Amino acid sequence: ETISSDMHQELNSLRIPEALRKDLKLSIGTMGTRIKHWLHRDIIYVERKTKWEDYVPYLDHIHWTSYGCIDTTKTLRSLYSSGLLPMNYLTWINLCNRCVEDSIEDFWKKIRKKKEYRNLVSELINGWDVDAHRIY
Repeated sequence: ETISSDMHQELNSLRIPEALRKDLKLSIGTMGTRIKHWLHRDIIYVERKTKWEDYVPYLDHIHWTSYGCIDTTKTLRSLYSSGLLPMNYLTWINLCNRCVEDSIEDFWKKIRKKKEYRNLVSELINGWDVDAHRIY
């Protein structure tokens, strides 16, 4: 709500033709809706943060396709590389479902080397058969 009303105020203050203003509001509103849906589908179930403000750092990592959709593979790669995604089972599944090969390899190398991730390695090996065909 606040973001939407703030955005509308900003757009209303611009000295541009009304037709362009309407197009901008529609485009920005559509992008906002896509970001919200993407956050719910790919990020919130992994992170489980309680406030929307906690997700602001993620916005800088969103990559868009030429069709106006979020490029989930590039976005997840960027989020993983930045360290914003936790080293857990859901991140692993998300990376695998989106075929982010370089991040998957890096994830595996990291968890295999550290004792603190021993339980995660077991969880991945045991859970992979169950979840291999599930789409999140």
